[in-house]
Order: sequence, then C-alpha cells, then structure tokens
Amino acid sequence: MVNIPEKLFWRNYEAPRPVEKELWDLVAKAHDRSAHRGNVSSVMVEACAQAAGDYTKAIAGALATLGKKHAPLVQTMALLNAPDPAEEARVLLSNGGTVPGWGNSFHKGVPDPEWREVASFIHKNFPFLSEKIQAVETVLWANGRMIYPNPSTYTAALAIVLGMPDDLAPSLFVTMRLNAWSEIFWRSFSRG
Repeated sequence: MVNIPEKLFWRNYEAPRPVEKELWDLVAKAHDRSAHRGNVSSVMVEACAQAAGDYTKAIAGALATLGKKHAPLVQTMALLNAPDPAEEARVLLSNGGTVPGWGNSFHKGVPDPEWREVASFIHKNFPFLSEKIQAVETVLWANGRMIYPNPSTYTAALAIVLGMPDDLAPSLFVTMRLNAWSEIFWRSFSRG
C-alpha cells in the first residue's frame, strides 16, 4: 500500500490531518483490491507485459485507458465540485450522456463491496461529500439507472478532501494503482 505524503505540495506543504490519512489508506486498499479484478487498465498491463515484455510500455498502456469511461477523474471532480451536482447529473442524462464516476461492470445494481468501507467513512466523516454523492445517486435512480459510485467517485472524493486541484486528481488513481499494476506486470511477464 502506498502511504500519503507527509506534506502535500498542492497545499503549500501542509501536512495531512489524521482523518485525511485514514481516508487515503482506505482508498489505497480499495484500489489495490480493485486493480486485481481484471479492469481495463490492469488487463492492458497484462497484455503489454505478454506482448512487449516492457514495463514502461505496460504502464503507459494502463495510463492510456484512463479518462472518459475508465477513471474519468477530472470529470468526476467537476461534477462533485459543482454547486448542484444533482442538477449537473440531470443535464448530463437529459443530453443522452453518462454521469462520470457512476456505474460498475463488476457489480451491477449493487454497491461495489470493495468500496463499502470507503463509502461508510466518507458518510461518517465528510457529510458534505456524502450528501453530494447521494444527490447524484437519487437523480440516477429517478431516471431508471440503478447504478452506484465507482472508484472514480471515491478517488475524486479523496482529492476534494485533500484540496487537490481537478487536473491533478488523476495522479491519485495512478499512485493508488501503480503497485498493483507492477505486480500484474511481473506475474504476466514471468509467465510469458
């Protein structure tokens, strides 16, 4: 598991508070578990390890999957930072779009069990974020979409708690997944 930096450069090197450290640890553990279940970035690492046998290409392949559908962190941050995330979700849906940070191909119609502890911690310690997440969920359900937050939502929530700029938020996803991607590369490469 990757530890939170002792000083956060985007906050003028302010040290993280204990509650922020605890959320970081929970998100890091959930990311590690999630990375080992065959999502697109992990599959890309495995494929590149077998095809090219080059670690940097495998990690670049994983990074190339991030964005619109897989880990849309910048878009999820914008949604959660909006004055009215529920209204933003309504607009996206009315225009035929999807809501970034919601939906999961591994657990359809139920909350992702890998992220349950993170969701509970956010609900208990960061009610302002929990309310925003719940408001978006309510809009989705009212529109017949029984989908729940995915790792992008919870990673964006951590970024918000840490005061991280939107454009920097994807670095959290990469930081949290890099050890698992490295392990996946090594297992695939050494088998190949």
